[in-house]
Amino acid sequence: MRNINFAILLLLLSADLAAENANTVQLEEKSKQLAALAEKYPQDAATGYKPGKLRGAFTISKTLDKSQDRL
Repeated sequence: MRNINFAILLLLLSADLAAENANTVQLEEKSKQLAALAEKYPQDAATGYKPGKLRGAFTISKTLDKSQDRL
């Protein structure tokens, strides 16, 4: 039997920030959302991301039995 592991890293690109900061109305709405989240989750440290920073990762692991082990 063999284990297969796969990971995808989530990076914040500068284009993501530009899209979020497109206009003043969106900035005001974003500010309200951030204030509400800060009030509801005061210990949340997942804020303040900058371009190029790692936001998270997805990982998948699978154990293959002998009939699947062709690698």
